[in-house]
Amino acid sequence: MQKECPKVSFAVNSTISLFNIQHFPDFHRDWTAKGLICINQITPHLLLHPPYYSIQILPKEIKQRVEEKINNHIVWIRDYVQEHPDAIDSNAPSVENLIIELNGYLKFMNSKDESGLIPQFKEITAKLDLLRGENTAEVFSELAELFL
Repeated sequence: MQKECPKVSFAVNSTISLFNIQHFPDFHRDWTAKGLICINQITPHLLLHPPYYSIQILPKEIKQRVEEKINNHIVWIRDYVQEHPDAIDSNAPSVENLIIELNGYLKFMNSKDESGLIPQFKEITAKLDLLRGENTAEVFSELAELFL
């Protein structure tokens, strides 16, 4: 996008929930590697409501996977910036701000065990699946253990 429209500043604003926290690093890497955005043209925002979609409800095993993935992504961000210092948009929030945000999301995720909301998550999700004719456990297979 930046090559096609060099005078336009692009940014991605995303909401981080239990549905996408495990995919955020892959999405960010992909769009950065393809030159669709500069490394710091992404601003994730943490979902707080409804609480049954919060990353705090994730079971310990999934939280550990998330933590590993986000920590590896932070290392990748730092390495990428070292290797591509020109891949930073001076008009966007700093790379360090992004890293602080990601670390804050991990702290938030681990600050409270809200796994007691999993039954409510399952109930709401089952109702929505019926309306949409979908199966969330199949669409988000990495969350399948939430449905057991």
